[in-house]
Amino acid sequence: MGWRISHIISMFISSVVPIAWFTFLTARLHRGSWLFLMPHVCLLFAYEIAQRLFPKNIGELFKTVAMKLSAYVQCVTRAVHHSEVVVALQGQNREKELAEYAYRSWWRAVRNLQDTQLKFNLIWKLSYTHGIRAVLQMVIGYQLIRGRGTR
Repeated sequence: MGWRISHIISMFISSVVPIAWFTFLTARLHRGSWLFLMPHVCLLFAYEIAQRLFPKNIGELFKTVAMKLSAYVQCVTRAVHHSEVVVALQGQNREKELAEYAYRSWWRAVRNLQDTQLKFNLIWKLSYTHGIRAVLQMVIGYQLIRGRGTR
């Protein structure tokens, strides 16, 4: 756990200096313009929006999938080990129902997890990877090309 925290702090420190230096140089180059602050402000807004929309129960969903899979495997293993007794007592239909129920329960949990991961990935890509950067590049690039970002 300690190495993770030190790794996060190291990454934070190593990224703050270039960001601050780039912001300082851009501010000096375009005096009187606030365009150099636009990426920072937009990323802060994207962070806030994404944190509110991110699903918070991913760990619980993984745990549920594992538990449902375990229940299904136990059900099938029990049917295999006791197959002679089940057939002798004509309980194969009941065992089939139990196995199908366990399988459907596991499959619903998997689908729920996949839907949650899809939502997470969509929010992540729109907020950080593709969405906000493309908009920022278009807005700032257009302003700088037209000369509106400088005095």
